[in-house]
Amino acid sequence: MIGMSRLGIILLLILNFTLSAQSGNKDYQYALIEAVKQKNLGNLPGAMELYRMVIEENDSVAVAHYELGTLLAMTGKSKEAINHLVRANDLNPDNKWFFESYIDVLLMNKEYKASVKLLKQRIRESPENIDHLYKLANVYFLEGKAKRAIKTLVRIEDHYGISDKITMLKANIYEKEKEYLKARREVEKLIEVFPESIEFHVVAAELALKNDNTDVAADLYEEVFELDSLNIYALTNLTDYYRQKEAYSKSLYYLERSFRSEAIPYEKKMAILSFYLSDEYFFKNFSRELSYLINTMLEMYPDKKEIHLFGTDFFIQHNQYGNALDALIPVLEQGEKKYEIWKQGILLANATGRKEDMLRITTKAFRLFPDSAEIIYYKGIAEYENNDYKALIVTFSSENIEKFARQELISQARILNAEALYRIGDYPGSDSLFRSIIMMEPDNFMAMNNFSYYLSERGKGLEEAEKYSRMTLNNDPLNSTYLDTYAWILYKMERYEDAGKYIQKALNNGAGDDAEVNEHAGDIFRELGETKMAESFYQKAIILGGNEERLIQKIEQAYEQQ
Repeated sequence: MIGMSRLGIILLLILNFTLSAQSGNKDYQYALIEAVKQKNLGNLPGAMELYRMVIEENDSVAVAHYELGTLLAMTGKSKEAINHLVRANDLNPDNKWFFESYIDVLLMNKEYKASVKLLKQRIRESPENIDHLYKLANVYFLEGKAKRAIKTLVRIEDHYGISDKITMLKANIYEKEKEYLKARREVEKLIEVFPESIEFHVVAAELALKNDNTDVAADLYEEVFELDSLNIYALTNLTDYYRQKEAYSKSLYYLERSFRSEAIPYEKKMAILSFYLSDEYFFKNFSRELSYLINTMLEMYPDKKEIHLFGTDFFIQHNQYGNALDALIPVLEQGEKKYEIWKQGILLANATGRKEDMLRITTKAFRLFPDSAEIIYYKGIAEYENNDYKALIVTFSSENIEKFARQELISQARILNAEALYRIGDYPGSDSLFRSIIMMEPDNFMAMNNFSYYLSERGKGLEEAEKYSRMTLNNDPLNSTYLDTYAWILYKMERYEDAGKYIQKALNNGAGDDAEVNEHAGDIFRELGETKMAESFYQKAIILGGNEERLIQKIEQAYEQQ
């Protein structure tokens, strides 16, 4: 059944009164209705003045006394309020609202004896009314008579059974008396009846803590966590509990869960995180748990620069360069202006081999710092790794290369330029640049090797290629890359016996797991008529990731040739 609102009851009382007052003065009837209106509009002084007019005209209007009494109580005039509420109660003793308001104002004035007397009288008249017994228990509690309050509540429970309202009042009384175990026992009764109630578990846990029974509290908070994995009371208390037990891994587990709650401010979380990161013991022994904390913060606060930089530093110190780069990229995307942060991003992208990230970062960094030799250098490296050869040629222009202070960077840039020219098919430009590098740097054996190999691939200038390749081997006779290049040049020169010797040396000096070298070996031994051996090299090249279709075709051709 839908209950009637208090305002509805008042209006009904007014309506009944006006209908019954056949010969009444219409002025005060109007004043009564207008008083309700003014009260609803928030004009309390105006409403009180109108109620006084009604009472002055007709002192037997109970609702006017009641309303005036409640308004006086609201405005702090409780003594005067009592007089009107007493009058309302005398005029209509059966009205529940009149009686309860009267009791409430008495309690506001701490007139406990009068309240007890009135409540006991009502209980004698209506012993089945639980509200009066509950109110009486509350009065005893306020009066400081805890035993009487408990006795009254037990009386209700004995008759009507367990009720959360009654039992929680008992628990509050026991807690006030510092009888925490008794208080917890009361709440545990409710947990048995309402096992899914998080509130009762939390209250019981707090009472256990007040009784210094931390183990019981932890068990109760564990139950809360099972019911609600984001309950902030459970998470923070379990974090503290396991930290005190020195079970740090478990403590940090619950701390990480608590970090997912918005109930804890960002600043407090950062202070907690700073504490753990600054503690050498935790930093060294619980890096995985701290990593979870940082990742949670990064997830919760993607726009906070501070946590991203925290995370970047932490992951770098633990050699987790991929995670460090992931933490730093959002800072760069927000338009970071500090050069050192961009440099850090470039180095992390380079260290992790994430060439697309490196190209994107260096391109943006170059717009911000166009005169930085470091950024120019890494931008060229990134363009080469991403096969953007035309862009590399622009980046490593003569004007930009002149900005490099170190000779090795200049040399590397020029070689990559020559490589890029070769890749786009500008063979004259590539050959010219390689020859220039070799002339200026006669000990640049990497340039010699690459130039030799490119010449042999095109079948051009084989004598020149053989000369430079032999020079690289004179300098480093066991280098498998140089040995493979020399063997391949000899193969192109149709010196198959010599090619076979050098390719075997290359395989014996570390190139056995290289698909390209094994394919070269297959080609060479095929020309030597060693079909079975050629097939074995081709098969190994396939296993190592070589072009299967091409290699199978070469096997077939070898047997046809035989």
